[in-house]
Amino acid sequence: MQLGWKDQFDHIVIPAWQSYLNAEHALTAAHNAGDETAIENARYAALREGGAACFYLHHFAEIVASDKAPFLPQEILADLELRTQKVKEIDPKPIWYWVSEYCYVLRSETLVKDVILLWDVTNALKHSILRRDDRMVKSNDAVLASGRTYGEGYYGEGKMGGEEVLIVPQEGPKRPLSSVLQNVIDAWRHCIGYELPEVGKP
Repeated sequence: MQLGWKDQFDHIVIPAWQSYLNAEHALTAAHNAGDETAIENARYAALREGGAACFYLHHFAEIVASDKAPFLPQEILADLELRTQKVKEIDPKPIWYWVSEYCYVLRSETLVKDVILLWDVTNALKHSILRRDDRMVKSNDAVLASGRTYGEGYYGEGKMGGEEVLIVPQEGPKRPLSSVLQNVIDAWRHCIGYELPEVGKP
């Protein structure tokens, strides 16, 4: 069954993101305990939960398009209708680009292309062959990796002390997946009209 946009966001997208953040906390705890087996298991759990969070968050635009969600601007709804008539299927691209206009780095005034980066990450996780030449992720054999982002990315991103975190090894600075997801979640909350809770909170 396909849920409506509100249930999908509140009960699928947000919990999947929270499960990923919990897996990141478990990875840090395993490092603090110094247990190599626990570290390896926690690393795989973070990869698994991170991938799921990417899929659900990226796919959310299709649910919004299918539902013709009431928060969508009229020009987006009209564009969706026109595209659907032409290709006989829903095309969420206008929604991704619209949401991108409200995507900022950790609630700063710096716009970031994390909605498009998430699009590329999800496609790279899903497909063996990457077809878009302008994608931000250039290889699907390292779309998500485990490492450190100290000295890279934007101010305030990643874990304190440069601890191990899932990263997106895009073209350019490595970005922590936790920040990419946070920024896209915040952008969606803005577009929906939700208030922003404390960073990292559901």
